[in-house]
Amino acid sequence: MRKITSLLMLLCVFVGTAWGQVAKLEDLSNDKVYVLKSGRSSNTQSHYLLYHTDAPSNLSSTYGSGHHLDYSNDTNNFHFAIYKHEGKYYFYNIAAGKFIGNNDNNNGAIPLVDVPTNSIEIRSSSNATYNFVLSTNGTGALNAAATAGCHGVVNWTGGYSDLGDGGNIYQIIEVGDLESETKTIIEEKVNIGVVLSAAQAAVDGASNTLVGAYTKASVALLTEKLNAYKEGDTQDNFNALKQAYDDFLENGERVALSEGEVFTVKCVEDSRGYMVYSTVEGKGSETQVYLAGTSYTNYHAAIDAEGVYKEWAYVEVDGKKYIFNTENKKFITSDGVVQFSDMGHAFNFVDIGNALWEIQFEANNRYLSYSPGWGADCVRTEGGIDNGCKFYIEKVDQSLGADVLTSMEDKINAGKLATWKESNLAVLGYVGGYPTSMQSAIEEVATYSAALAFDEENVAERKALT
Repeated sequence: MRKITSLLMLLCVFVGTAWGQVAKLEDLSNDKVYVLKSGRSSNTQSHYLLYHTDAPSNLSSTYGSGHHLDYSNDTNNFHFAIYKHEGKYYFYNIAAGKFIGNNDNNNGAIPLVDVPTNSIEIRSSSNATYNFVLSTNGTGALNAAATAGCHGVVNWTGGYSDLGDGGNIYQIIEVGDLESETKTIIEEKVNIGVVLSAAQAAVDGASNTLVGAYTKASVALLTEKLNAYKEGDTQDNFNALKQAYDDFLENGERVALSEGEVFTVKCVEDSRGYMVYSTVEGKGSETQVYLAGTSYTNYHAAIDAEGVYKEWAYVEVDGKKYIFNTENKKFITSDGVVQFSDMGHAFNFVDIGNALWEIQFEANNRYLSYSPGWGADCVRTEGGIDNGCKFYIEKVDQSLGADVLTSMEDKINAGKLATWKESNLAVLGYVGGYPTSMQSAIEEVATYSAALAFDEENVAERKALT
């Protein structure tokens, strides 16, 4: 399965580079075969990383308590393909038909794996001859060591603090061409490993936080297919896993909303419940935004209680979003505690990953926050102060009619018109304002669009006062 050129040919090919030694990462090729010579080597003895049949499940070295297979340029136990994929490097031993895996434990043996779920980081050393440092986890250096039971190589947690230590440093030496059949196997397994590691990371991330039901379904399916592949790594099981992961990326990681789509808003912490409009006596307020379905029953009503309404939508006006409750058709505002009003405040959905969102009001840059024994308030701070600021949003699979959205847009524009009139009348005759003689004209403006046109037509009047 290999096409190893003779030592003499190598000397001819690598003119000016002793023994085919790789000088820089850019010289590495997916089409070549390499050996990994350790800095433990001396003038009288050389040490290498290798695969040995005495330790078929682990990476070995010829140093210390490792395996003393005599090195030969033609022995593929010492031969590695270094496959670069999407900026990452994967080390594949030709004889083992396996990749270098990872062990995060300090001084733990390094496994060889059929499918790689970790890449190998390659850093520059401080040694001009042994010019590379390798790591399976990005935090510890791959060390040719005399540690008992570890087959002569470990992941040394402190290794990155000593880039000149003889056990941490390596030469990467090109010794031949990689067969195309082997390259195809490597490529296929790397592609599988990329999906496996990404799918596992997605499942792990989702398990640590509450997510919307739409995402829960995607995570559940992805978990099922991931476990099925681990139990039986067939091509069919991988295809099913890949499809589940693709579905997760498309549908699972975020809940995309459009104007007028109905949704619910729930705190990441179960005990804090859903954001609601509540008319339940003693358990809510028709003017303040409350919670429901929480464990704080002394303060809040049950989510399914009569008079509790948890469905929301937003309308977009002039590129800005305004949230309103679909029952009382009022917007949420951010003056102190969060209340209902016909004059809404624009806000931003802030995506913080795993289908979680924060809601930030543009009027004061505050974030929507819930206290367990209280309604909704705003915190003048960065988002994420606690779980009360973190929400997941779940679509209800229904949308409001155009007539509702038009009426909500009219409310926003009416409020904006009122604010426009109030602010202009307040500065009549002052620098930056309109002349006092224009008071009647300002009061007669009937719509917000007319107000914008008024400002455009009379911009010179403002300038005259400056």
